[in-house]
Amino acid sequence: MNYTELKRMLEKRSKDDLLKILNNLVQSNPSLVSTIEFYLSNTEQDDRIDLEPIKKKILSAVYGDLDYYHIDGALEKLYKVQKIAESLSKASKFKSAAEIYFLLVEGCVDAYDEGADDSSGGMGFLGEECILDFNKCMKEVKDEGFKADFIECVLELYWREDYGFNVEVMLEGTVTQANIHMLEKEFEDYLKIPKNDHHFGYRRSTIRRLMIKLYNLIEMPEKSLQTALKGLATADDYRIAAETLMELERHKEALGHVLNGLKLNESHGLFEVYFIIIDSLTSTKKGEMIDINEMITWAIKFISSFSNWSYNVKKYRKICGLFSKLNSKELFKEKLFNTLEGEILVRVLLEEGEILNAVETLKKYDLKGRLPSLALSIAHKAKKKEFIDIARKMIILAIKSGLRYIDGKDERVIRETLDKHSIEEIAESIPDNINKKISLLLAEIISVEAPHIIKEVIKAPENYGGKELLTICNNLVKKRPQDAFHLCEGWILKFVVRSHVYYDDVIRMLRIIKRALSQEEEWEKYLLKFMSNYKSRKKLIKMIQEANLS
Repeated sequence: MNYTELKRMLEKRSKDDLLKILNNLVQSNPSLVSTIEFYLSNTEQDDRIDLEPIKKKILSAVYGDLDYYHIDGALEKLYKVQKIAESLSKASKFKSAAEIYFLLVEGCVDAYDEGADDSSGGMGFLGEECILDFNKCMKEVKDEGFKADFIECVLELYWREDYGFNVEVMLEGTVTQANIHMLEKEFEDYLKIPKNDHHFGYRRSTIRRLMIKLYNLIEMPEKSLQTALKGLATADDYRIAAETLMELERHKEALGHVLNGLKLNESHGLFEVYFIIIDSLTSTKKGEMIDINEMITWAIKFISSFSNWSYNVKKYRKICGLFSKLNSKELFKEKLFNTLEGEILVRVLLEEGEILNAVETLKKYDLKGRLPSLALSIAHKAKKKEFIDIARKMIILAIKSGLRYIDGKDERVIRETLDKHSIEEIAESIPDNINKKISLLLAEIISVEAPHIIKEVIKAPENYGGKELLTICNNLVKKRPQDAFHLCEGWILKFVVRSHVYYDDVIRMLRIIKRALSQEEEWEKYLLKFMSNYKSRKKLIKMIQEANLS
């Protein structure tokens, strides 16, 4: 039944019938009492309503129904209040709707203060929705006094909230040219030169960005720029100033500010802004503003700071592209190669296809824990360029140096590159703590390329899964039947007594043992003895009989 049909049916009922229906509803769902009370107290047409029933509902949810591990009950109550706010907003009662949305945000913050476990994100999502809806309503309100009152409410919540709700966003719907002075006074200490670099902590940058945005929203661009440029003291201050100037296409001034910031703190954020400015200058044919030597210096410092190459490689390529636009790529590379050291130099050389230089650099520096992954990276690049011997040597070096982790691409290059001689060389000194995945991979390759040394890798077959060992033994059984036999038997002895879940693999390994024992009589003798030893394991004996192994 839809709303129209329900309304039509109710209109046909008498007043007494409607009262009975309402009474039954309340008895079956007592939580409706506060909702009905709210609507009964707010039937007038005025935009303002009595918020007490709403406050009671929110307080009941946050302090009454809140369970640290289960907040669904509290959320359900808050969702009902949210529906009331939505209805008021649709009815153009924007002031009341805004007040309720604010109370909901405040309630979410209080719930977090009370220790709500919001691992599902439901409470946080509700708070974020209400912040956005609050702004929508406030933008429809023309009452300056109402907005000024809310400035203080939002500020109070902003100072005490530290959960990431971004309640300061509510100022976007509240601020006007008439009340911006309230924020100027509140935030004045954050907009001037601080007493020290850590003065006011992280809020300084947040507030500066916020005020710049708010001035733009209320069409006061001069004040926005003035805020960006005054009280510059920290590296982030200069970054914000540079970004603001960039939006105004004042590239030269932006460049000067970001350089001042870099002199204070060579942070990734400032480096990125610097190269965005360089990109804009090259794109707008203003390359003459760029000091190439200075740009090379900053580029090398930025690249030197890369801690995760795979994450930053795109930035490196972007920087190289900028030097190419300025016809300075070769000069940049020369200075780069002569300045960088260690791992980052190896990474850059590989990116530039300098395989041999990368190998020499790897030998030159004592890179210890980074050696295995770097050697494997060289192997990848060398194989692509068909330097197969170098690729093999690097794979051997990586494994012998204690390679711990490989992905699908690593596995593929190892399989495709290693041959019999390189496998034999690896087998001579396999680390005792070799990663199981790498050990299995080597065992599979050895079972095909150099089966005669399989025991150098697989010293304890029980350390392998059934399917893993079956793959290896299937490779071995023709060339090294005795090795296949001993590996399968060693695994069976360990697992057959543990659980019936291993019986399928036991049957498969028995098949391999049958192939390994060339004489039929020898196999029959072995099988009889096996079945005699495990006659108490009736399920296994039945599976052997059904598998026709005799």
